Amino acid sequence: MLKSLVGLSVQVNRVLRFNQFARMATLSIGSGLAADTNLQNCQIVFAGQNKHLKALKLDATLNAKLMGVVNENTFQLALRALPSKGNVPLYLDYAKFVSTPDDASRHNSPSNAHALFKGIQQVNIVDGIKKLCIVLFSEYSHVMANVAAISKCFPLFSRKTSSPEDSPKLEAVVVEVVVTDEKKLTDEDVKFLQSLTAHRGICQRKTIIKGEDLRTEGFGGIYNVGKAAVQPPIFVCLSHTPACAKESFAMVGKGIVFDTGGMQIKPSSSMLNMKKDMGGAAACLTAFLTLVKSGFRENLHCLLCIAENNISPVANKPDDIITL
Repeated sequence: MLKSLVGLSVQVNRVLRFNQFARMATLSIGSGLAADTNLQNCQIVFAGQNKHLKALKLDATLNAKLMGVVNENTFQLALRALPSKGNVPLYLDYAKFVSTPDDASRHNSPSNAHALFKGIQQVNIVDGIKKLCIVLFSEYSHVMANVAAISKCFPLFSRKTSSPEDSPKLEAVVVEVVVTDEKKLTDEDVKFLQSLTAHRGICQRKTIIKGEDLRTEGFGGIYNVGKAAVQPPIFVCLSHTPACAKESFAMVGKGIVFDTGGMQIKPSSSMLNMKKDMGGAAACLTAFLTLVKSGFRENLHCLLCIAENNISPVANKPDDIITL
């Protein structure tokens, strides 16, 4: 049964193959300012919320990292010119500040990690630079979101059509996390953050079929369940295919992110826990990540059926005939 499911997914899915890609920089996480990263061997970015950056002083540690090329007056002048969201050069393009807003709307994360992602993306890598050091000033509760945002700026592959000669050959990115409140990073915290960044490229192949494509490609079940929702239903296939594999296994997870019952609507008391209806997909995804990272040597496919069962004029009605 499992093998037949895998065969079906291979036949009908539009597989995204990354046959040609450019290897990107490695990413490592550390706690506090490191003595071996300075302007002599890397480009430096000081990043964080505006209030944390403006509280900085050019002490002996920062002065050593900047190799003494920036004096106190220049340092404070750059901080005064720093906008709430944006960047200011500190020493040409070799050192700069990247600031994110202190405030966030009630609909957004208080870390403003999305702004950090955009800010780091806008940093121009100086020609000839092989190593980038990002010094992140962050509250402890925001560290995970900020590190995840930074890691997204440095994917493990690129599909850009420009030739490798046209772009800087950055080989390493070092993130030095400086916690601004009383709670400090432990060794376990650093290991977790390093593991978080390592998961950027753990899946070798992915397939996503979404919305109307589900109907045209014959996935009538998940399409009709999720077609009434604002967000379209999605079928996801994550595949791990090592060269030494001799067998194939598949895991299938139910990912109904909320289940109203549709036109046969549930009583309000029965809807209270329906956000957990995606537990099967969550368990399969976690199991897939765990097995792949532990070195699973067989073909492994994780199939996730993700939809929201909602109500609208286009919702599936009782006695409707659908094609699976």
